[in-house]
Amino acid sequence: MTSPVKPHMKKILALADVRPLLSVEDIAARVNLGQGRIYALLRQHRPNRPRHPRRRTSELPAQVRGLTAKGIGPARIAALLGVTRQYVYKILAEQTC
Repeated sequence: MTSPVKPHMKKILALADVRPLLSVEDIAARVNLGQGRIYALLRQHRPNRPRHPRRRTSELPAQVRGLTAKGIGPARIAALLGVTRQYVYKILAEQTC
């Protein structure tokens, strides 16, 4: 059961319904609230709000290993694949275990 919508919450919910969907980070910046509060409000008042799908990462480990085999370093691999260096190092550490 949802609580009544207060005036400041109406603005947040209106921003959440803008197309294309704004990220929670963008909404939080516009209304000067924390992302956690925005997530809580959206969970409560828009439980079926579409989320941005996460990129499937199942092919990334193979790509990381392939680029490493070509002599490309972790920092460059991270930039090419759009992941963090820590993720690349994690994959490489799992490979050596």
